[in-house]
Amino acid sequence: MGETGARVNGPEPQTGDESSAATRTESAVAQERSLERQIDTLRGELADLVEELDRRRREALDVRLQLRRHAPQLIVFAAVTLLLGGTGWTIAAYARRQRRRPLVRAQNIARALALIAREPDKLVRAIERRPEPSTTLLKALGRVAGTVGERAVASRMRPA
Repeated sequence: MGETGARVNGPEPQTGDESSAATRTESAVAQERSLERQIDTLRGELADLVEELDRRRREALDVRLQLRRHAPQLIVFAAVTLLLGGTGWTIAAYARRQRRRPLVRAQNIARALALIAREPDKLVRAIERRPEPSTTLLKALGRVAGTVGERAVASRMRPA
């Protein structure tokens, strides 16, 4: 009788199924903790990356900082721009003065008279403000092509 009473009140002996269930739950808990650690680690790394990107964005869009960092390049760019602009302006002014000189004007008039003598029809058309036939033909072909293209696009846009 004493033996049966001990069995009823005491811990029951564990079978193979119960011990494996306990091991599985311990394993599941360990996996959960491992996943939580990985998630925390990844979250921290992601936060660091976002902070770095935010810092770089602020630096890239900070105009004063960019001006300070690239001051020598900006000075060189401005100097080259002024030099090229000044050179262009000087050349244009020189060309204007040359065209106004009497000898150059006489040469231009002589060239124009030679062109008129070679092709008087062009002068007549220019005076009457009639375009050349080739120009008129090209314009007409352009209009036809534009109309055909417009119709093709319009037909594709219509719902079926």
